[in-house]
Amino acid sequence: MTQIINLFNSLLPYVVLLAVGIVAVYQYAKVHNPDFAKKMEWLYDVAQYIVTQQATHTDATGAEKKQAATDALLEQAKASKANITKETAEGMIEKAYQEGAAKNETK
Repeated sequence: MTQIINLFNSLLPYVVLLAVGIVAVYQYAKVHNPDFAKKMEWLYDVAQYIVTQQATHTDATGAEKKQAATDALLEQAKASKANITKETAEGMIEKAYQEGAAKNETK
């Protein structure tokens, strides 16, 4: 049982990175390719839940989380054969963060 828990704990950061990438790609696709966004909506819901749960952890700094999210987005873009630059990915992550922060302030 301990080995399973250790394996799960070692894979968790990669799952979170993938989830962050999905959330970021979905937000971008919703604006630029609504048909694609509609097809991946269920995946977005799962990813957003994972990202929300990860945000409650304090073991990583904001800069580390932003870099991890940017890396995940670039990896997702590469996998989907979308050509975006690192600067574009960083901007998308920052925009998603700002929108999330603004949403939290209105609650």
